[in-house]
Amino acid sequence: MVGLEANGLGVARSLARQGIAAIALASPWANPCCYTNACTVVRGSAWSADGVVSDLLSIGSRLEAKARYCSPKTNPSSGSPKRETN
Repeated sequence: MVGLEANGLGVARSLARQGIAAIALASPWANPCCYTNACTVVRGSAWSADGVVSDLLSIGSRLEAKARYCSPKTNPSSGSPKRETN
């Protein structure tokens, strides 16, 4: 999953309770949520669209099988959910 703030931590804990292993791509900045045992935490290199994609590709290349992508945010590179406007 991308993002390990309070929402991401909640998702990681829910998955862990069901016995589902998860990898969280966290921001490069210090965050208490990164010290969880509910999932494997990988610190991102840069919290930008290019950085997130690069980090996800790097993580994916080390996995033995394909994995699903989950984002507790709608736009992880912005730091806040993307708002649609008409």
